[in-house]
Amino acid sequence: MALIHLVTVASSLLFLGVLGVIMWCSTPRRRAIAAVSTLMLLSAGILALGDLDSKRRAGHVVTPTPWLFSGGVQAQAAMVLAAIVERYGGLPEDSVMMEKERGVYRLPQTTRTVPISSYRLTAVRLFDETPLMQAMLDDDPTYRIEARVLVTNNEGEERWFELLTWRYGLYLGFLTLPPAGDGPGWRWSPLEDY
Repeated sequence: MALIHLVTVASSLLFLGVLGVIMWCSTPRRRAIAAVSTLMLLSAGILALGDLDSKRRAGHVVTPTPWLFSGGVQAQAAMVLAAIVERYGGLPEDSVMMEKERGVYRLPQTTRTVPISSYRLTAVRLFDETPLMQAMLDDDPTYRIEARVLVTNNEGEERWFELLTWRYGLYLGFLTLPPAGDGPGWRWSPLEDY
């Protein structure tokens, strides 16, 4: 994870340096050579990042994504939890699919909910198991969203849960395109060993 951030910062600095060289070149021919070199260097960097990203994804290591660039995914997860708690007076204690019907999130009728004193959304992460270049060529790429939730029941016991879903769109490591893609409801599951 740190390697990808290091590569991103290094490539940004390198790009700014090459851009400075282009601006200081005295002749149009030198500017053209510098511009083509920059384009080739940038293309190679994108391909290298795509390769690093696919290796990272293959290991299922997820990276936090700022909500600003991810279509408000963190806000969506918080909204789902708030709607379920408000509607049902608690959260499910077992795995269940939270479906959205006519703009309202609902639980299946057989779902047993437990009253809670609080819950805390601790991490929302986006990831894609498809290599970046393959996802860019796909006509309907998808990415996954994973949120960790710490729930405290009325007796003060804490338990970890996970919210999972997927959305149509392209996940580029720091933003999603389109910003808020369509997808199914959220899957709620207990995490026993977190």
